[in-house]
Amino acid sequence: MTQTTSRKLHLSLRQKAILGIGFTYFAIVAVFAFFAFKNEQKIVKDEMTNSSMGCTRLFAKMVTEPFLNDDIEAIKMHVAQAGPMAKLSHGRNVSYVIIQNDAGEVIASSGGAQIETLLSTELNRNAFNAESEMIQQSGSVVDVAIPIFSGGIKKGVVRLGISTKEMEAKILNSRRWALQFMLGAIFIGTVLGLFVDHKVKRNLQNLTETATRMAGGDMSQRVDIETGDEMESFGDAFNEMADQLQETHEHLEQKVAERTRELRESQAQLVHQEKMASLGVLAAGLAHEIGNPLTAISSVVQMLQRKSKDGKFSEQMQLVNENISRISKTVRELVDFSRPVKSERRTIQINDLIQKALGILKYDNRAKDLKIVTTLDSELPAITMIEDQLLQVFINLILNAFDAMESGGRLTITSASAGQFVVISIQDTGSGIPPELKGKVFEPFFSTKPVGKGSGLGLSVSYGIVQNLGGKIEVESTDSTGTQFTISLPLKTTE
Repeated sequence: MTQTTSRKLHLSLRQKAILGIGFTYFAIVAVFAFFAFKNEQKIVKDEMTNSSMGCTRLFAKMVTEPFLNDDIEAIKMHVAQAGPMAKLSHGRNVSYVIIQNDAGEVIASSGGAQIETLLSTELNRNAFNAESEMIQQSGSVVDVAIPIFSGGIKKGVVRLGISTKEMEAKILNSRRWALQFMLGAIFIGTVLGLFVDHKVKRNLQNLTETATRMAGGDMSQRVDIETGDEMESFGDAFNEMADQLQETHEHLEQKVAERTRELRESQAQLVHQEKMASLGVLAAGLAHEIGNPLTAISSVVQMLQRKSKDGKFSEQMQLVNENISRISKTVRELVDFSRPVKSERRTIQINDLIQKALGILKYDNRAKDLKIVTTLDSELPAITMIEDQLLQVFINLILNAFDAMESGGRLTITSASAGQFVVISIQDTGSGIPPELKGKVFEPFFSTKPVGKGSGLGLSVSYGIVQNLGGKIEVESTDSTGTQFTISLPLKTTE
């Protein structure tokens, strides 16, 4: 039992390129030769037609007068001279001459026995019945018929049979020339193709070997191609790519470390967000649990204070009531902090909102060693804003200032009116922001704080809120004076 194994033919890129280019070249040469031959054939045929018609017209002009005068001798003389006349005037050989009257009778002719045969053909009937000049092909002869008219009445027809052997010889020569041209072009193309193939094969082997060594880890390998053409340009591009790959390879571990750090920061941010959400729930719960007992305690204290006649006892109850009020205020601030953000716009006083933010943050441990100075314009006009969003901006900026002054310092907050804007400045005396990082402070997840301490979203969120409110936020910072954030909010906003 025999087993036939079929193997698929695999061609290299070089072989495919050679076959493709060779086929295309052969097709172009063949098409060019074909159309050149066809064009030459058309030119020869057109020349044959024009010269045959010219010969017949000249001959018809010569015999028209003798024909109309029934001068048979003159007609026969012209018939005898038709051959030399056609050869001399147009270089054509006359095979036969036929002159017929209106009855179809042959008045004069030349051409021997073939005349009788011609008179019985369809070609003869078409020529005799022609009302205008007519040219027909019959074997190796072009038959040209020109009718003779007198007074608008057809009197007869003059016909010349012009040999096409010379035309056929020219067409044959054109065909031979086209074939020789095509074979010569194919031979030259084959020689050039083999030469180019040799050069391309050597350079492609160089590229392949170099790429293989680079794949093995030797990134220092480079190709050396000096051909002065596109292949050399390709080699230069390959070497440039290799340089970039080597640089990328060298920095890969660094980039992996950077991406790992970014992932850890993102994870820390998610944890931070979860903690903030839990803190909001806890604050709401604490406010509820503390608020109700405080209300009961406050009622009892006030009742005891009214019933007591002891002045010292009343003073002590008053002190208790004042501290209960402080606790109640703290509870209200916790409730405000945990309440969901409202998105409706309403008329607010910026100074009140700044004081509210400071009230929320005054119990932060980071604020105890800081001096907080406020210079607020008492005549500041009210503006229409989303209160909770703007409060979040102030809290974010104040908390950033707290973090920047870990060893103490001064926080200065000012508000003023400037044209069609309300301008709020929050300035600290902390360590400042390096100049090369100042342009990144509003980017999401960018933070100069240690991992786990700063989310990198506070300033980004604040920037987006201020932009959405139609304002702008700017930062100035130096190592010696600290950092100043300036918020400009329009007095009139578009709803």
